[in-house]
Amino acid sequence: MEGRLRGMPGQDEDAVVIRRVWEPELGGDLEDQLRSLLQRCFPGYPPRAYFKLPPHFRYVVTVDGVVIAQMGVELRLVRVGGEVARTFGIVDLCVDESERSHGLASRLLRELTKIANGSGIDFVLLFADDDRLYVQKGWVHVANRCSWVKIDEPPHVGSGHHGVTRGFDDGEGNGNSLMGHRRCRPTWTRVLAF
Repeated sequence: MEGRLRGMPGQDEDAVVIRRVWEPELGGDLEDQLRSLLQRCFPGYPPRAYFKLPPHFRYVVTVDGVVIAQMGVELRLVRVGGEVARTFGIVDLCVDESERSHGLASRLLRELTKIANGSGIDFVLLFADDDRLYVQKGWVHVANRCSWVKIDEPPHVGSGHHGVTRGFDDGEGNGNSLMGHRRCRPTWTRVLAF
């Protein structure tokens, strides 16, 4: 997937490109630019292009070949009660500080939810420190008991369980809110409210 973004102030509309990139296709320069963007946007980010686990694919926004925004996407199966749901998990959505407030993050969210709605994904979820953008775009907080494969730092893998209400604390004082959007199956109304 590749597309041009129209209407970015101060930018030639042909210069702004959004691409969906599969993680194994990341090359040296693109990976270096992503690592740099992630470290600028998230203080303390590790010296690699992913936090704990590489996403399955990313949306990458470039202007004249320079990365200005990215959003990682993980395809996951999540147990909800006795059922298993196919989900997209959004990770590390960020826009370079000089390019914010032009609708890039909103555009990336729309692209992903469009794919989710047409491909059998039950819901899209994310954890957010700052939920203002997501609430403004129709995302809602959800409260569920969650089970997942837990990656601390490779090679430490285990399972995690947590009752998520409005948010949770990771044990280090880093609170996050679990948010969901765009249920595709009506039976998931107990998981998401939209």
